[in-house]
Amino acid sequence: GGDMSRYAMNGVYMYDLISSGGVWSVDDLVAHAERYFARYPALSLGHHPPLPSIALLPFYAIFGVSMFAARLSALAFFALAVWQLYALGKRLLGWQVASWATLLFITNVYVLRFGQYVLSEMPMLALVLTSLNALCAYCETGQKKHYAWFVLAVAASLYAKQLAIFMFPMYALILVARFGWRHLRERHLIAWTLVGALLVAP
Repeated sequence: GGDMSRYAMNGVYMYDLISSGGVWSVDDLVAHAERYFARYPALSLGHHPPLPSIALLPFYAIFGVSMFAARLSALAFFALAVWQLYALGKRLLGWQVASWATLLFITNVYVLRFGQYVLSEMPMLALVLTSLNALCAYCETGQKKHYAWFVLAVAASLYAKQLAIFMFPMYALILVARFGWRHLRERHLIAWTLVGALLVAP
């Protein structure tokens, strides 16, 4: 099914690389990838974002390499998105609105389809919702740990799909609206933002 098979095969490549003991240099890694691609040309390493394929590894390890295992990974991201949507709705508008929003989400055919496929859209959505939850928690409490979780979730969302970068203006707007411009000069804010920049630089 197009990109789905490529994400699944990227995960198989990573699984086989780890299972074989890995490599110890960049040249060996490149040579290994070239040989693997010659046998399995469905690989799209370097083209598709890596996180959806990396997320397959524990499922392959537990259930074996199969589309069943790959779909379980997709289902896990769908469950995370549902949980984070409800948590965000409850935090902002109360449990009644959160329940209805979640119900509409899980009964949407388009959303359900992405909840079954090994693609980048559902992981990105789940991690963007996680980022928003962590950011709202930071705005409520001011605790540094919430901002740290926010930065890590944002970095993960970019590794799920690069389009998550378009959420950056919204994150900044939320921070400025809650604390004002001066708060952006806080040391912990700058330090964790730099950590996030280093994480997404590759």
